[in-house]
Amino acid sequence: MDWASLKLLASKFVNRKDIDWQALQPLALDDINNALVVQENEGVASLTLSASALSGLLSSQLPADFAAPRAVFAGRTELNPVDIQGLLGSRSPATQFAVSGGQLYSGGNSTVSLVYSKRMPLLVADSDSNAVADKYSPVWLYALAKHAAHRIQDFDARDQHQAAFDMAVGTANANYAFATMSSGAGARPQYAPAGG
Repeated sequence: MDWASLKLLASKFVNRKDIDWQALQPLALDDINNALVVQENEGVASLTLSASALSGLLSSQLPADFAAPRAVFAGRTELNPVDIQGLLGSRSPATQFAVSGGQLYSGGNSTVSLVYSKRMPLLVADSDSNAVADKYSPVWLYALAKHAAHRIQDFDARDQHQAAFDMAVGTANANYAFATMSSGAGARPQYAPAGG
């Protein structure tokens, strides 16, 4: 679905034609980028780590479109996610990684493979689209609608659109999880900072 179609549909959902959708799009995209974990927003990068200012750790700049880590591998070994404090205090930093300040840190691995969630770019022209807008248009629709409802102070509608957004994201993420499962595969840790 292109940007013009998304704006038209969202206008019908909030029953208003005076909404500045371009102003709401960054807010909607933040919600989408933080919540959606599907193949269409998955990226892979090989990072060469070099000495960092932090004692005993190597680091590399993250890709420009980085939103969140999904997995980090040193060769075929998956590294365990920790926060930067955990990595600094670790007795085995070569088996772990941390993301902090736009950098990926690890100990003892000069090259790692990063699987990550990519940030979706803004849709600028009316004809602009992307894989997420094409395949998961309800996610886009409800993200826009909830921010529009908040802007016009229709808080009941905002809560309903939030619930619909959460359901659309949950369905998309469940489809991805189902598509990537394989029998006999062990559980993989999810990245989460301490206390998160």
